[in-house]
Amino acid sequence: MPGAKKVRFASPPVLSPMSHDELDDYEDYEAAKAAARAAYEEDDDTAETAALTARDEERGSADDDGAAAETAAMTARDDDAAAAETAPKAELGSVAALILIALSAFGFSAQALIVKFLTRSDPVPPMEIVFFRGCFQFLGCCGLLGLYPPMCRAPSRWFGDSWREMKWLGLRGLVGFGGIAFSFQAVSLLGIAEVQVVQTSTPVLAAIYARVLLGEPWLRLEQCAAVVASIGVALQFGGHQHRIDGSDHAAGLAFALAGAASAGGVYVLVRYLGTVVKVDWPILMLYQACGQMLLAFPAHVALRGGPIRTAFSQRSVLLLIACGAMGFLSQILMTRGMQRVKSASASIARLSGLPWSFLFQAVFTSDPVRGRTVAGALIVVASMGFVVHAARLKNTTPQAKVLVELPTYAKVRADDDDEYCGDSDD
Repeated sequence: MPGAKKVRFASPPVLSPMSHDELDDYEDYEAAKAAARAAYEEDDDTAETAALTARDEERGSADDDGAAAETAAMTARDDDAAAAETAPKAELGSVAALILIALSAFGFSAQALIVKFLTRSDPVPPMEIVFFRGCFQFLGCCGLLGLYPPMCRAPSRWFGDSWREMKWLGLRGLVGFGGIAFSFQAVSLLGIAEVQVVQTSTPVLAAIYARVLLGEPWLRLEQCAAVVASIGVALQFGGHQHRIDGSDHAAGLAFALAGAASAGGVYVLVRYLGTVVKVDWPILMLYQACGQMLLAFPAHVALRGGPIRTAFSQRSVLLLIACGAMGFLSQILMTRGMQRVKSASASIARLSGLPWSFLFQAVFTSDPVRGRTVAGALIVVASMGFVVHAARLKNTTPQAKVLVELPTYAKVRADDDDEYCGDSDD
């Protein structure tokens, strides 16, 4: 067409085929690109997951804190309710323990009355009574150690776990035998009340032993108690020497004093065994029984008790069984009661046996209750007031050591928060 301008279009570019090297470089580039994109996406996912996890943990921690606070509040409320509920029970437990101790004091007074019956009508020598009492207690201890689950142990461990334990236990059995043997001998010669008055001074003597043997302090109150108790005991020697049913009154008082002195030694030994050597209380009772069985007949010969009886009436057999049962059960009651109360309260409860002794002597025996015996009892009880007050002072003074302790035993089961157990009747 005339005058028309011709337009030339560029031809499309012609791509030359890539060489093998260029193709390899391209593939490497694409692979690196894909790897970078995958790493980036993975980092994004990880960061998002971490953020979600942190948020969930914060929410969980807040929930846990709330739950913990709620649980603590509920626990505190339950503890307060439990404390309010158990407070009367704890007080009731102390009262029940004092009742057990009072019952044991009654039992020991009844045991003395049985000994009086055995030595007066159809007389049985006192040392033979000690022997049969030891046999009964031995069987009872074996039953406790072998059959009663809280106290069970292998027979090879019934007599202690070491030579040290056996040595101290043997000494306890020897001294404990003196306490029972001398007391029974005194009951055969004196009235029950007189013997009880003399032996009420045992805690005072224990304080003296603790000072001499253990180096414990002896407070002025204990010293005053010793002086006052000595006056009460001295009253029993007043008047002219006379004979009661063919027995020497002065000799009976001497036996009563020897029994009280032995009992004081037992208090110190048992306290040492219970707090230092750590021996279970049934084992101490077992050694006590062995001492009675092994030493009764040699003591009978030494005291010139006359021929040994081998035949007994039915009444004597029943009284011997009653004596053994009463002594053993009273000792258990004393042990269980003294696990729950302090020695000061226990000392007061132990004095409840003194009126029973006067009552038994007045009602069941022909021994007269003399005025000096009553006066001596009041004086000795007053001396025990000093001992009790001193014990309470020592309980409120952290640096003071305990001077006069009623016997304490190691617990049968290892529970350091529990109390120790005690024993009586030497």
